[in-house]
Amino acid sequence: HFGAVSSHFLVNGSTVGLLAMLQAVAGPGDEILVGRDCHRSVLHAIQLTGAEPIFIGNCPDGARTMPAGTGFDGTLPFPAGTDSDKSMPIPGGPSEAQFMHAIQNNPQAKALLLTRPNYYGVAVPLEKIAFQVHAQGMVLLVDEAHGAHFNNSPLFPKPALACGADLVVQSLHKTLPSPTQTAMLHEGVSWQGVRSGLSVSSVREAISLFQTTSPSYPLLAGMDAAIRWASESGREAYRNLFLRLDACRSDIERETRFHLLRASDLPFGVDLDPTRLVIQAKNHGMQLEAWLREKHGLFAEMADLHQVVLIATPFHDEADFVALIDALRDVPLWEEEQAVHVQKCMEQPVEADMMNVRVMSFHEAVRARREQVPLTVANGRVSARAVVPYPPGVAAIVPGERYGAELVSRLLEQEEKGISLLGMEDGCVSCIMEGQ
Repeated sequence: HFGAVSSHFLVNGSTVGLLAMLQAVAGPGDEILVGRDCHRSVLHAIQLTGAEPIFIGNCPDGARTMPAGTGFDGTLPFPAGTDSDKSMPIPGGPSEAQFMHAIQNNPQAKALLLTRPNYYGVAVPLEKIAFQVHAQGMVLLVDEAHGAHFNNSPLFPKPALACGADLVVQSLHKTLPSPTQTAMLHEGVSWQGVRSGLSVSSVREAISLFQTTSPSYPLLAGMDAAIRWASESGREAYRNLFLRLDACRSDIERETRFHLLRASDLPFGVDLDPTRLVIQAKNHGMQLEAWLREKHGLFAEMADLHQVVLIATPFHDEADFVALIDALRDVPLWEEEQAVHVQKCMEQPVEADMMNVRVMSFHEAVRARREQVPLTVANGRVSARAVVPYPPGVAAIVPGERYGAELVSRLLEQEEKGISLLGMEDGCVSCIMEGQ
């Protein structure tokens, strides 16, 4: 069904698949190319394997790791006809051009790891990237946690394995009828096996380092049932869903004031999962999510400051779509919020070209002596631990990068509006002790 040479069942989520995937291709000191929009599990895998990351592209909060002007900068323009001419901060991830630039300029790297699609359903074109990766003797690793359903219709973005990926991780529980915590690690037809010189001899052995030795058989059975459903009934089920989704999108655009992200809103060649309903609500994403949940009993997949993301599945019936349209029609007009005033940074500002840039390697940072610093005074300090707004789980800053005033302000704003900041404890972040 998935087009894999071998598929491994995971009961510790995609997290364990990402850990094993990196363990199978890189060891201490090996350089790997990593999309800057990676999930925090990738950062954990990097820390455990000892591999040194070369980050590609901008993170949602503006950390710069590649030359300016190399392509997609992590935000998308508001569509024509909306009430804003500013940027819509959907983290689209690095562009195809940025990936190609990084591959060509880092031939020593062992692998490229990218996230496709992201939480918003945005998927970068992959075939040229895969060809260039293999031409350079690298391995292509794809975090396809949100794409386990892509094999069920040609209307979905092309699955990573079909594009030439070597190892792919998928979360069955995100988009298929499978229990939470279930995932798979697939070996593609181009996978040549574990790189020599590593401490493992197979992907299976790499998985055994991280996954429980007492797997849950109900979880395994749930995965088996989900895959059987997908392979036998998935195509017809999604065909029917698409018909209903087309009507739902039209009704929302016509009968409510909200705009849904469309494939035509994206840069040329970038694809979009049509089952993701990304409702744009500038400055009111969290309010809209709460309204849908508390007033109408509709639970979104996630929300950030500017949009709400819902996932439509073949198991939603007509009443679910009607309820969503009615709820969006019922949303009150919110007054424009006053500018959020956050406590100003107490330290002297650093130069603009030093904000949010890498100043030491990832592993130098995680091994250095650290101290807890209030986020309000973190401007100019070097991070020793990632801070991750959750969801979607993309790090705003990673070890070795310097806090800038703008980043501090944005994190404080996110905290004030109820977004969880993983890696921050009691209002403090981990920073390298000064003088090191």
